[in-house]
Amino acid sequence: MCGSRCPPPIGWADSIGRDLLSRMIWGGRVTIFVAACATLIAFITGVVLGFLAAVAGGWVDQALSRLVDLMMSIPAPPGTTALLSIRGVTARYPGVPVDVLRDITLDLAPGQTLAVVGESGSGKSTLARAITGLLPPTQGEILFDGRALPPKLAGRSQDDLRELQMIYQMADTAMNPRQTVGTIIGRPLQFYFGLRGAEKRKRILELLEEIELGAGFADRYPAELSGGQKQRVCIARALAAKPRPILCDEVTSALDPLVADGILKLLLDLQREEGVAYLFITHDLATVRAIADQIAVMYRGKVVRSGPKAEVLAPPFDDYTDLLLSSAPEMRQGWLEEVIAHRKMAAGGN
Repeated sequence: MCGSRCPPPIGWADSIGRDLLSRMIWGGRVTIFVAACATLIAFITGVVLGFLAAVAGGWVDQALSRLVDLMMSIPAPPGTTALLSIRGVTARYPGVPVDVLRDITLDLAPGQTLAVVGESGSGKSTLARAITGLLPPTQGEILFDGRALPPKLAGRSQDDLRELQMIYQMADTAMNPRQTVGTIIGRPLQFYFGLRGAEKRKRILELLEEIELGAGFADRYPAELSGGQKQRVCIARALAAKPRPILCDEVTSALDPLVADGILKLLLDLQREEGVAYLFITHDLATVRAIADQIAVMYRGKVVRSGPKAEVLAPPFDDYTDLLLSSAPEMRQGWLEEVIAHRKMAAGGN
């Protein structure tokens, strides 16, 4: 027995009369103070910004959006390995005497979106084929997480195939019309992870919830789905493989604007939740502004401009990027007339 030297039980008061709660507050006083200050600062900042946005109009929102764009487009620190690197890639189709891709060099960072934009025939989809091994480069190499991928699809390992997935433009041709949605999504689960039976069914239903369709779609066939629903199923099939980057080849171009917006929102939500990176091929500049961290502008098989979104979309522009940006429709009266007048002046040498 220790007598008077024994420490009191935890619930008792100490030698100066402090109970358990008082001792906890005193011990964590610094942490509580810092948390209270941070909450107060966040509250005051939110009130001030909200007041400015209400009084000053949309310029505050635009300034904040620009700041977020700048922060998101900060390149990875030197020495950081890009998730996907394209190094000096040149490629041509069999029997074609000219190169379709010429000395392409790009990097895709983990968890970010690289938008590849350009007119039809500029080489965007051909670049995706070269990355996936469907069209082996004649020069250059594709690096995945710092290691060179075999140029041909047949030479790549099962893990290489699993970690690099692709979502195609035409969902109709990307799905077997004789298979149910559950079968389509379940194929990569069985092929890559060996899932079967109840375990596979459970994961299929989880993926359907992730793409905001629900379990009721598992037994439907592609013909019973809308265009947007079909594209969501293709997204779920890609996610089933647990990829790190996903190549998105014009995934919204065949959809009406409202449905396309829903697909873009879904892709951004999945990126935040899963940390997946996107190489997003498109000709739609509104889409680029909405989702991109980095942008590469392609023209006749070459990258003519690339970098963070805030830099690529800011003047001065090269001739082709200027033409591309000026060709994007604007919801503004007189826009088309201004573009036509400007091009007439340029053609006349004025």
